[in-house]
Amino acid sequence: MPKLRAIPPPATPRWQKVLIGGALAMIALVLVLRMLLRQAPDFYREELAQSAAGQQAASDACLANMTATVSQAQRPGDWRAEFSEDELNGWLAFDLPNNHPELADETVGAPRVDFEEQRGQIAFEYRGLVTTYVNVAFDAEVRDENTLAIRFLQLRGGAVPLPLGSIIEPLTTIASQLDQSVQWTEEDGFPVALLTIVPSDADAPAIELVHVSIEKDRIVLEGRTKPRSGNAR
Repeated sequence: MPKLRAIPPPATPRWQKVLIGGALAMIALVLVLRMLLRQAPDFYREELAQSAAGQQAASDACLANMTATVSQAQRPGDWRAEFSEDELNGWLAFDLPNNHPELADETVGAPRVDFEEQRGQIAFEYRGLVTTYVNVAFDAEVRDENTLAIRFLQLRGGAVPLPLGSIIEPLTTIASQLDQSVQWTEEDGFPVALLTIVPSDADAPAIELVHVSIEKDRIVLEGRTKPRSGNAR
């Protein structure tokens, strides 16, 4: 009896192999990109792990510091204020969502700050077409009279670099909501926001912001207050 030979399966056409390989590569790329977008900065993960009680206590300390600074700046003379990143993060975690709903944005959640020497970071969760952790690095200085210059150095979505120019429109919108005008310029390829602080009350003391420094774990503001000429004694 003759021996039967197995018939090999038909070969997969080359175009099908290319299509399948391309689809697998796209799936792998999407998974990798999703992992990269979900990477949060180390400081951000640490801040989110803080207890609610600790956040509230830090928020209370921040509000007390703000009140003392405003009171000090109402009197003629030099003034100085320090805000630690713990105080500011406590305020962002507790007071901001509970007492300032007008500043809420459904696409932005849980902002936190971090300060190193001459450099700060702001990170938050962004919920849009994709969910990612946005991290913005910046420095700041006072230029001219009462003009604060904030230079944006880096913008990332997770571990993915993003174009710095995309920060201009949302920050201009935020400044408008706070009734703060902002002008934009560019220095060495970095966008710079120029915020001129204008007194809201013509009869109030003339408060000048003289110096801003970002230091390890804190930001320091220095200024002077001059009485209005009509109020001088």
